[in-house]
Amino acid sequence: MKKYLVIFFVILVFSMVACQKDETPPTVIANDTTVNNLEIVNPETFLIVSDDVDKVDKLTFSFTIIDELDQNIERINQKAGVYQISYTVSDRAGNETTGSFQLTVLDVLPPVVTANFEMINGPITTSYDIESLFTCFDESSTDGCFLHSWMVVSTRESTTGIMPLPEEAGEYYLKIWVSDLRSNKTVIVIPMIIE
Repeated sequence: MKKYLVIFFVILVFSMVACQKDETPPTVIANDTTVNNLEIVNPETFLIVSDDVDKVDKLTFSFTIIDELDQNIERINQKAGVYQISYTVSDRAGNETTGSFQLTVLDVLPPVVTANFEMINGPITTSYDIESLFTCFDESSTDGCFLHSWMVVSTRESTTGIMPLPEEAGEYYLKIWVSDLRSNKTVIVIPMIIE
């Protein structure tokens, strides 16, 4: 009889513990985070989460990009900028924790540059507006792109170690470096024939 009484008491205690209502929301620590553009962004990995009853994989996460029309969190990495992300983490009992963190997306992609001519062909006396020779677009940010530098390179060997100047007739290559404000650079090469 004593044995049954102990078993009944143990079952009663476990039942009381199991029937307690979960009223504690999940604990969330959110840190501001920086990622490179086009890096895969999973905002759940930016949160440190625990709950007194539920395992983390049983919690529900929702995210909103504050003040942005495009709410697709998976596309946030396509445009450099600083974003405020609000989150709600809920446990199975419906307890919620809300907050926000800052996500900085860095522009690490160079601008896309297209030469406007396959080849430059002209007399020695012709001068060229270098910026008219290419078109550029910086799809990953809003900082644009600009001419960084350029150089004319000869295809002939130089025995003196000095590059022949384009005032001489011959074949050359025009190397153009284009940059965005974050110093991401693209180089294009356009063949030149100077007559």
